[in-house]
Amino acid sequence: MDIAIEVMASMPTLEEGWDMVVERDIEVEDEGLNFRELYVLDTPESVPVGAGWNRVRVAVRDRLAAARQSPPTDMSIEKHRIQVWPVDEPSEPRVVVGPDEYARRYLS
Repeated sequence: MDIAIEVMASMPTLEEGWDMVVERDIEVEDEGLNFRELYVLDTPESVPVGAGWNRVRVAVRDRLAAARQSPPTDMSIEKHRIQVWPVDEPSEPRVVVGPDEYARRYLS
């Protein structure tokens, strides 16, 4: 799976071309976030961010195409980008783009 993690100084512009984009806030207590891929026992990737409230944006594309790969291959076509930036106070989670076809099928 292709995952990019970016720590930003402020809210980034929304880049086109993503199938689904969601945002939510998290409170960070120790100035770091750990990211781990589900079902993988590797050591999590630690990313330094400032303590306090941070907004997290997760963007995905090509999930449905990846699910349709037959037979499955080691070459991932699914893409993810996680962006994190500080905010003064929390706000509601929101779906910025989507839901994509993969999410609609998963939810039905």
